[in-house]
Amino acid sequence: MNFRRLLFITVAVLVACWSGWAQQKADYVRSVAIQAQQLGHGLPVVPASALRPGQSRPFIWVGGMVTEGLTPKAGMNIPSVCNTQRSYGILFCPNGLQTAYGVPFKNTPAGRVNDGTGLTIAIVDAFHYANAEADLLVNTTNFNLPACTRANGCFQDLDQYGHDATNTTCGDAVTNGWAVEITLDLVYAHAMAPGAKIILVEGCTNYDSDLYQAVLTASSLADVVSDSWGGSEYLGETGTDWVFDQNKPLLFASGDNGTPAIYPCASPYATCVGGPSLQINFNTLQRTNETGWPGSGGGCSPYEAVPGYQSSNGVNLCYPTRALPDIAADGADTSPVLLYYNGGAYRVWGTSLATPLMAGIFASDMQARGGKFLHQINGDLYTRGCRGTINCVGAGQINPYFFYDVTTGNNGLPAGPGFDLVTGMGVAFGKSMGGLYGIPTP
Repeated sequence: MNFRRLLFITVAVLVACWSGWAQQKADYVRSVAIQAQQLGHGLPVVPASALRPGQSRPFIWVGGMVTEGLTPKAGMNIPSVCNTQRSYGILFCPNGLQTAYGVPFKNTPAGRVNDGTGLTIAIVDAFHYANAEADLLVNTTNFNLPACTRANGCFQDLDQYGHDATNTTCGDAVTNGWAVEITLDLVYAHAMAPGAKIILVEGCTNYDSDLYQAVLTASSLADVVSDSWGGSEYLGETGTDWVFDQNKPLLFASGDNGTPAIYPCASPYATCVGGPSLQINFNTLQRTNETGWPGSGGGCSPYEAVPGYQSSNGVNLCYPTRALPDIAADGADTSPVLLYYNGGAYRVWGTSLATPLMAGIFASDMQARGGKFLHQINGDLYTRGCRGTINCVGAGQINPYFFYDVTTGNNGLPAGPGFDLVTGMGVAFGKSMGGLYGIPTP
């Protein structure tokens, strides 16, 4: 056997071995989706049992693969399955959530579209996903959204210290179950603020020390930061609250197992985002109702004192400790979203969805307000959202649709009028938030 033939055979064997290994990696989320379909209920991509002390996990759930209705809807250039009633609920796509939550929106009389232009959203997740930009492009193409790429200056992928992550030696997001979370965060933050730039900041691992460093880096580079991860609260957590005191909106997912509350969502410097179930009018895509989802994290923190923005605005359900969550957006298994990931199409949900949705809404409203929120946003939200009421009861009548008041459903604790421990103050409506900040909107 000559040398060239031996070299050819050796290379072929190596390629075959690598291909098999890569396929095994790619099939991780697919196998979870198939198992979920067989069981007839959703599964977390990274279960709580997988965590070691000092680690966090993403709160994304998968219910199965989507194989029907992926061809374009006539005249709309989006899959025909988008925003339709299915056996499990409504399968949303970006345009449905844009309409339901009122973004992008226009100012009057200038007519400027507020879509996050001039703002930057940072997404913090763990491990490196080499195909993040490619997945984002597949989704923007299929959902008829503006492309967000390195080439057009919209997208960056950085490590936890702010260096280009292309050649990182950090852990792999696919094998560790975080890659689909990364794709979800990128796509649905971009959907709510298609004019904003997106920076993905990747912690080297899912240990809190790496993720917290990524938060510090993201906060130095972006106007709003989305974090769809966390873990159990613990004695001594107040010693790390300083990480999240960044004088700008830092959004955290509230968890996926109802009560009790989780951390870092419980930090007084975090804006904690729960996840209700969204219903719409199928003709107009306008929101008709939202109900509390059993998985939406919330409750009373055992360690964090009630912050002034709650106590001074009449929110005393957990006095003398912090009440969670603060706000909410779609995150339930009955209102999942379609997501293209690593060559497949999936239905996914969780407060991992709610958090980037709200980050995008904030970015659009920040543009309307001239580019910045003043100081850390929670004080602003409670003061304007509750308007001096007791537990925000009646605030919706004073200021309709600034927060849509979710009054039914439970996560082990009941939702009800005003502030509750399932959805907080409720769900924001982008255009009305812009109007309340003194920006006239049609």
